[in-house]
Formats: sequence, C-alpha cells, structure tokens
Amino acid sequence: IGFPTSRGGGGVTTTSSSSYVQRSDGKLTSHTRYDTIERSTSYSSSSRNNNYAIVDASRVRAHGDGLVRAYRNEKATFTVDTRDSGNAMLMVGVFGPKYPCEEVFIKHLGNNQYNVQYTVREKGEYMLIVKWGDQHIPGSPWHIEVV
Repeated sequence: IGFPTSRGGGGVTTTSSSSYVQRSDGKLTSHTRYDTIERSTSYSSSSRNNNYAIVDASRVRAHGDGLVRAYRNEKATFTVDTRDSGNAMLMVGVFGPKYPCEEVFIKHLGNNQYNVQYTVREKGEYMLIVKWGDQHIPGSPWHIEVV
C-alpha cells in the first residue's frame, strides 16, 4: 500500500512514498522513499507573487572607477547596491581580448551591497558584465580600456 505525501516551501518540494509489507512472522515492515525537487524562478517586476521574491535587475545600481577604467596588474573596484531588487545571485565577469579575467572577488558588505574587485594582466579592451540573477543590471555590459 502506498501513501504518497507532499510538502513544499521555499522552492523545494519533498515527496515521500511509504509502503508497508506484512512478513510471514506477523511483523509489519515499512519502506520509505524520499524525492526532493528544487525549483528556481526569477521575474522581471518588483512585487511579490506566490511567496517568491521578485527579482528586478533594473533597480540595481553600480558605481566606482572599476566600471570606467582599469590598469594592468592593479586592482580595479566598484560597488553594487541591490537593495529593493529582490533576492538573487550577483554574477560578475570580465572578458578580455584573449582570456577572461583570472581574479574577480565579490564581497558582501551587508545591507545588500557588494564590493567587487578584479585584476587584469593584459592591456586591451575588456567587457565587464554584471548580472543580478539572470538579468543584466543597468549599464551592463561595460567596455573598459585597460592600459
């Protein structure tokens, strides 16, 4: 006999199915199987719907010299403010004429603000991409000439 049950919340659904078998010695044994499914969703407005935080990358702000210029073998920095933008992952990529940037550091400063540092090794034109969830933030991608 199977008794399927389901409980979910926070983007995770766990389903369990139990079966009971009566053995010849009169004892009842049970076998339970658990399956977990994770759901990921992002939206493009700034309100709440169905208990999911809505992601709105258009409300993210970035500022700092690292968005405008960078110097070879020196740290370039900028700040990203994600307040009022929903819950998502900050993703930063720096791509050069030959290779992607080897070092990009993101530090959460608290209050949904992040400090980003990157160091490039070669001169040339680079593209800096900043995404909140799967969406570009305003201004992204930036084109930076490294000298």
